[in-house]
Amino acid sequence: MALATPQRESWAAAARLSAWLSIAGLSLWLRTGFPVHAIGSAEADDALFIRLARSLLAGDWLGSYDNLTLAKGMFYPLFIATSSFLSIPLRVAEQACYLGASALAAVFVLRCTGRRWLSLVIFAVLAFNPALWSLSLARVIRENLYISLSLLLVLLTALAAFPPAASKPWHRAALGVCLGLVAAGYWLTREEGLWLLPALAVILLTALAGLLWPGLLWPGRRDMRPAGADRFIVRLSVSALPLLLAAGVFAAGLGTVSRLNAAYYGVSENNEFKSRAFERGYGALSRIRHDQWRRLVVFPRDARQRAYAVSPAARELEPYFEGAGGEGWRRVGCTQSQMPSAAECPEILAGWFMWALRDAVTAAGHGRSAVAARDFYLRLATEIDEACDSGRLDCLPRRATLAPPFRAEYLRYAASAAVTLLERLFTMREGPVGSAPSIGPRSAIQAFADAVGPVFPPDGPQRRLQGWVGATAGRPDISLRGPEGIMVSATVARWGGDYIRGTYPDMNGLAFALETSCPPSQCEIVVEVENGSLVSIPWDSVRQGMILDTGAVRIYGDLVTSLDTDLMGSRRRAVQTQIAAAIGAGYAVAFPVLGGLGGIGLLLALVRHRGRPVPLCLLALVLGCGAAFSARLALLAYLDATSIPSANLLYISPALPFAIIFSVLGTWLGLRALTTGRAEAPG
Repeated sequence: MALATPQRESWAAAARLSAWLSIAGLSLWLRTGFPVHAIGSAEADDALFIRLARSLLAGDWLGSYDNLTLAKGMFYPLFIATSSFLSIPLRVAEQACYLGASALAAVFVLRCTGRRWLSLVIFAVLAFNPALWSLSLARVIRENLYISLSLLLVLLTALAAFPPAASKPWHRAALGVCLGLVAAGYWLTREEGLWLLPALAVILLTALAGLLWPGLLWPGRRDMRPAGADRFIVRLSVSALPLLLAAGVFAAGLGTVSRLNAAYYGVSENNEFKSRAFERGYGALSRIRHDQWRRLVVFPRDARQRAYAVSPAARELEPYFEGAGGEGWRRVGCTQSQMPSAAECPEILAGWFMWALRDAVTAAGHGRSAVAARDFYLRLATEIDEACDSGRLDCLPRRATLAPPFRAEYLRYAASAAVTLLERLFTMREGPVGSAPSIGPRSAIQAFADAVGPVFPPDGPQRRLQGWVGATAGRPDISLRGPEGIMVSATVARWGGDYIRGTYPDMNGLAFALETSCPPSQCEIVVEVENGSLVSIPWDSVRQGMILDTGAVRIYGDLVTSLDTDLMGSRRRAVQTQIAAAIGAGYAVAFPVLGGLGGIGLLLALVRHRGRPVPLCLLALVLGCGAAFSARLALLAYLDATSIPSANLLYISPALPFAIIFSVLGTWLGLRALTTGRAEAPG
């Protein structure tokens, strides 16, 4: 007997809920398979975020001032501190935020289309975004949160622009508060927040067009006529409430951070890189004309010499720029840009010059406080600008920006970078899936673990060899060495081997236990006897119960084992890595095709209605997503051409969810436009 309709609906609802929970659970489980790759020496990135988070947890705001304290936004450290306080591992907290944003995208699609299966597909393809498992995002790095904040900002704006017809005022007010908080968090996480403005503008303008012409994209309908003034004002007020409230919350959030910085450090700024003083000082140096233009170089030697001659403030920076400090930044930038030779890369590159400038100011004695640094940058800008204006320096027009002066040559380099970025955007991978051994002092790595939860062990799995060694020509000792005889880090316990003499009367014995993380194929056990003789044994040739007898030396291994205290966890992570790699390979094949189909599908949906026009809210989302990833790609391509290598997965990752949504929904719209069916009401 067939089930009653209510019972069938109940089973269907339970099945849908199970599918959603299964997708979310599997996504979260996969993310936990990649422990944090801690870089304890990354003082301007990973380690800085940990330092700031620890200060926030201690109730000391961002801690004592130095030239890094206000160099980056404080929201990601606040997120780390909050997750640590709640005892939630950072990777779990980051993935939970991302899954929440993905679920919101799915809900918006469901409301616009009424298609539950399409909503589930959107959630699934977002949930398994393979970039989240890449090595470049295994670090404690802002992009892990910025991806979610960027997606949430666009989706909440779309919800505010296209509110449900029956939404209550308090619902809209709550939406406005959430939008304002997300916008403030987004702005306080990274410095280049303007890249999402085209997407937000597209969504709001599409909604405004729908208010003016309610039947937009619905040919032949009477409501294609312009809306009456009264109706327009009523509909506009519904969307205006959350947007205006969001603007107020956003301003209040930024103002609160500025006031706290003013109270602690004396400057009412959220980020020193975006401060008027720093941009003026940097811009003044970058306006001095060079003898010969060189791409990626802002302040070459000839410009520096001219600046020293006319500006006492610039002259204070000379010992640093012309000494070991400047040379260090030159080497770092050139190496990371894959131009290691001094002949090929003789100057500090633009992406590192901003950091070199801050270090130079600190070395000159002006980094003792935020106020002193601000005053110095303003004095530097004033002296250089006056020299330019008086003709003592040959300069470009006045500048107060970190962007380099425009040159037509940049467009060619940007076009090349855009091709690489487009590949990263739609294949969503770069290098292997997974994490990597943590780097840095063990105390720093422990600080990471205290703040973020599980971290990848710094040296890989430990291995242990326990046994004894005897020698006929004196007392033996044992150690571990790597290639070219270099001593390898190992823990060696030694104790008396008197019992060995009972079995081998002619030998001096030593019992030992050796522990190391050195890969067996790269290390060898070395036995050194008092008479100077050496015996080497490849580490990977050692077997339990093995006896090696050279005549002068006899070695016995009675226990060879791995000290992986998390053996089940290691096996689980191996399975997680295999699953993640397989999903990533599937995305790399599918999405370059889906991306093209998405663009074609959107055009088909706009020009070939067949009585089934695109729901306006869905059109706004698809167009907004297209604008978002296009703007991000253009920004990074230009940065790659002018300042810093940016054609990589890490920097393009915030745009990936938008590319996913655009590809899937655009493809669906194209298929929908090619099928016939009865007309539907506009969304």
